[in-house]
Amino acid sequence: MSAVLVTVQGREHVVEVENGRCILQGNPDASAVEIAPGVFSVIINGISVRVLASRQGESFTAHCEGVVGEVLVETERTRLLKRYAGVGDVVARKTEIYAPMPALIVKVEVKAGDSVEKGQGLVILEAMKMENELKATHAGVVKKVLVEKGMKVEKGELLLLLE
Repeated sequence: MSAVLVTVQGREHVVEVENGRCILQGNPDASAVEIAPGVFSVIINGISVRVLASRQGESFTAHCEGVVGEVLVETERTRLLKRYAGVGDVVARKTEIYAPMPALIVKVEVKAGDSVEKGQGLVILEAMKMENELKATHAGVVKKVLVEKGMKVEKGELLLLLE
């Protein structure tokens, strides 16, 4: 069994990994299992949610029920190396928003230069006759919008940059 430190929305969690199953340390009712490449079934207190994750450099972008967030996964070794290199306390607040599935862009709610608040809607996608709103994971400024209403996008396609 190995352990990793997972940071989600600024909160750190120790996760134990054994045989492909992840268990949140201190909470036996919280676990996750990868059911397909990049697709996880996360169970917390008996409630299951599906999380789509794609790697973006050293972190992951996770999509869950219309919310997009950055997830940083570090081993103890990586964390110590960053601390001794002097970069452990500096967190870049740059987010790349990707399409979680093939979809049609229904509405782009922001433009480059707009200030946004955490939880504010950014883009509305339609897939399988359902609309999904992608929201900001933190307050910031929209740096670049790469899509417009009516465009078709593929899973994993970059939609916009937020800093």
